[in-house]
Amino acid sequence: MLKQFKQYQSGITLPITILFLFISSGILFSFILTVYEKDFQVEYKIAQTRALYNAESGIALGAYSTLYKKDYLPDPTTDSTSYVYIDDMGYYSIGLFEGIDPETVQPIRGANATGYAKVKHVLGLKEIQIERQKVLNLGNNSSLSDYLWLTDSELAGGAPWSFDNGTPSFNTRRENNWGSGDQLNASWEGDPICDVGFKTNGTFVTSQFGSPSFDITVSVVEDENGDVHYPDIQSGSATQIFQGEPALDTVKTTCLPPPGYETMKRVIQNSNEHYTFDATKKLNYNSATGSRDTLIMTDIEFFVENSVHGFRVKQFWFLKPPYFKEDYNVGYPYMFNLLIENFSSDCPTIGGQYDIRTCPNYIEQLENFHSKTINTITGNDAFVAPDYWGIVSSTHGFHHYDFPYIYNTNGEWISQFEIDQNPPFNSPDQLLPEYMAGGGVQTFNYSQPTAIYVKGGPVRVHGRYKGKYTVVTDEYTPYTRHAWLSTMGPAKIDTLWNNIWITDDLINDDATNGTYSLFNAQPDEECNNGTENNMGLVSGANVFVANTEKNGAHDGGYNNCNDNICDINIHAHIIAFNESFAVQYWQNTYNSNNGYYSRPPFGDGQGIQIYGSSGNDDTRGKVNLWGGVVQKFRGYIVRNNPGPYNLPQGNIGYDGKDYNFDCNLRCSFPPLYPENTTCDEGADELPWSVTAYY
Repeated sequence: MLKQFKQYQSGITLPITILFLFISSGILFSFILTVYEKDFQVEYKIAQTRALYNAESGIALGAYSTLYKKDYLPDPTTDSTSYVYIDDMGYYSIGLFEGIDPETVQPIRGANATGYAKVKHVLGLKEIQIERQKVLNLGNNSSLSDYLWLTDSELAGGAPWSFDNGTPSFNTRRENNWGSGDQLNASWEGDPICDVGFKTNGTFVTSQFGSPSFDITVSVVEDENGDVHYPDIQSGSATQIFQGEPALDTVKTTCLPPPGYETMKRVIQNSNEHYTFDATKKLNYNSATGSRDTLIMTDIEFFVENSVHGFRVKQFWFLKPPYFKEDYNVGYPYMFNLLIENFSSDCPTIGGQYDIRTCPNYIEQLENFHSKTINTITGNDAFVAPDYWGIVSSTHGFHHYDFPYIYNTNGEWISQFEIDQNPPFNSPDQLLPEYMAGGGVQTFNYSQPTAIYVKGGPVRVHGRYKGKYTVVTDEYTPYTRHAWLSTMGPAKIDTLWNNIWITDDLINDDATNGTYSLFNAQPDEECNNGTENNMGLVSGANVFVANTEKNGAHDGGYNNCNDNICDINIHAHIIAFNESFAVQYWQNTYNSNNGYYSRPPFGDGQGIQIYGSSGNDDTRGKVNLWGGVVQKFRGYIVRNNPGPYNLPQGNIGYDGKDYNFDCNLRCSFPPLYPENTTCDEGADELPWSVTAYY
């Protein structure tokens, strides 16, 4: 028995030894795997950190410096870079973008970066790639809508006779000043409602015939040389005039226009949430075929109808005089009547050759719409006496919101934009075809803050609005003159300035009925109890109050300013980057001295044709503004004696103004509005800041 037990014990020893060997090996292998797994977890976390650092390196190396540059323009071919190697760290990919912040509805630039790092799994069986993302947004949390008044210079601009005699230059611009009749925020009742921006990059000048009084802080500029542009006081004392808290504040020059002006147009054009109306699509000049450039006027009417509100758009094609009746490229003497309703015998020769430029109809059109005439010796454009220097030209020349159909009218003034004056409005009215099916308009209902870009053309605005809007135009559009023949030499290039025209009241729907005041819609210090509506008008050229019947044309109309005929009510913040906010006084019905001031070079010769004569006065009422004005030069709202318009009595334009800041603009900017920033000409970077980094 004992012998058998020993034999059994000897036989089981080997299996037990083998079993314990396997158990020990398993424990050891498990320990080794645990060590490897812990090591992998450490390596994985390191790889995650490296991927994150690589993404941040992508922001720093591939985006940060580029996005800050003033001259940065989005470019799909260069804005994205993939798998850029970083020594011993891994890779990153970077994509730059320009767009719109969905919360603030302001322009932003930014970058999306992805960092990559790799880590090997247990025992090197496979390799895992780790990815981490970083996003950078740059923006500017300021707006030019902070200002009730901002000018680049207090000198005159924006319209005819803004200069003294002599070649137009900065030094020959006429001086504007502030007098006893100039009041700001006069419709604020009681204490000031909010802080108001009131500033010029130039120098404020007060009148010698009576001083203004400002109860708001007036900002004066310290220029790059360290010189402070203190006000030039002609009468009274500084303590009488400047009564704000503080009275004066010394600041740096504001950049006009800021970089954001070009940015806002790009992001609108590239957006599906905002609107671009192209006014360049009929610029089709071709010297070989004889086709001509055709211009486009855009009209925007804002509307509120019960619970529905938005805007309606029309676009008309038009020809700016001088233009021909037909598109011809080669002229012969017998064709003059066909082209311009003058016979060749009516037109003096130039160099012994008949030339259509000397025809009476050509010269009349050129004078009325360009304030130029023809040198009958050379055939070149010339200025109309007594303007021998080109004072009435360029951004400070004649501008128009409407153009006549000149031929076959029996002497009647007929607009190109409504030739038959009756519905249905179709092709004879020169509407673009895409507007005919909708009864002459396209309607856009409001759903969110909206920016509207009119590309390459002027725009007319009017109506009642609810919501937040910005309307923006370019500066100018060159085009070939329609009335031109190949026999007259190289095609003549004219310029259409892309002005914004206010053709009737532009009213916030929360305004008090009857008075059109926004006083009861002003917010408190926490931005409560105000209006949710605002409007911004941003022109690359001028913003004009048009000479329309609704705006008080013909000396306030035919019924002494009844039926809402007279005055202009504007609830908007206005920017005119080149040149001014002004009134269309060069189109007038003033008939003293045989209409001397209603004809070129003082008037465009159209006012009396449209409305008839108003004798020795063409006063249109008062400009009532709730918002603000930013302009390069200070535009005229009235012309009278003394000055180039040496009227024996009366006025041309608006003899009163009531400018009030809308404090709601402190609470919410108009969509995509240009930023309020200083402009260091020597710096190549934007003064933007990081608005998001995650």
